[in-house]
Amino acid sequence: MIARIWRGATRLEDAERYVAYLHETGLAEYPGTPGNAGAWLLWRPAGQQAKFITLSFWESEEAIRGFAGDDTERALTAGG
Repeated sequence: MIARIWRGATRLEDAERYVAYLHETGLAEYPGTPGNAGAWLLWRPAGQQAKFITLSFWESEEAIRGFAGDDTERALTAGG
């Protein structure tokens, strides 16, 4: 099992909108990607920011490439 971690931050007042965005994009796509074994979204307020971590679980690096493409370290944005 491989864990893939992504970290990000946004303004605290945008946190709820950003959570919705994350659920509509990557988190929605994980279950349909072969080799994905689940994902978590964690976030917390930190002063004037909200800090985010997504933690996804994969059966192999090949499965991660099926989701993220060849550059598995690159964050995905809407539309890939």
